[in-house]
Amino acid sequence: MGREYDGILDRLESKEAEVFLRGSAADVLFECARCGQCCLGGAYTTVDDQDINRIAAGMGLEPENVNRTFTTSDPEDRPGMRMIKNVGPENSCTFYDGENKGCTIYELRPAICRTHPMMNARQGYRLTLYNHCLGASNLINILRRELENLCANRYHERLKSKQKVLKRLKIKLLIHILQRQGSKEKSEVVAQLSGIKLPLDMNDLRKASLAYLLLSIDAKELDGYKYEGIQRQ
Repeated sequence: MGREYDGILDRLESKEAEVFLRGSAADVLFECARCGQCCLGGAYTTVDDQDINRIAAGMGLEPENVNRTFTTSDPEDRPGMRMIKNVGPENSCTFYDGENKGCTIYELRPAICRTHPMMNARQGYRLTLYNHCLGASNLINILRRELENLCANRYHERLKSKQKVLKRLKIKLLIHILQRQGSKEKSEVVAQLSGIKLPLDMNDLRKASLAYLLLSIDAKELDGYKYEGIQRQ
């Protein structure tokens, strides 16, 4: 158990993990503004067998029925991957409810939707700031404001001065994103190995995640961001 735990810690200290953890911290802080932008337009949602089986079980359908009714072939022809159909004049996701501005299968939604828009699955779950996303814009404004007042953030000072606190936060961020992706069993194993109690205290995690982003993000990244709103015909 100790060796496995040490292995987790080692992986979390890598450069690749830093990219992943920044995205996870942003995901903790992100609040959807329900603009619907990520469910409309030309973008498409990829699903694999695990996604299909979860949707099928939740809807009381056979996986083959879900595939036939709600998905189409992957344009990149990747093995085991399909895409959710887009429908209607706004080319929206077939599961999007335009009237209520929400997902009709939210609790069953695909893994890629669970981490969008903060984490880009195509780029190894790299932190991504979409300039058409109102929720992303709101988060950017928070980060810009907090960067100007770092000395007032006691979580920031703790993370800077205590490596043990920082390492524990990284493990919590790993657990958080595993849960978001639907990997409940994996998250429970990591929590058990690290002695972290579930469920996570999300209020504390949000404060610590903000401090972590302030430590790891470059102000220049925020300077280049410009919210462009929702462009529709």
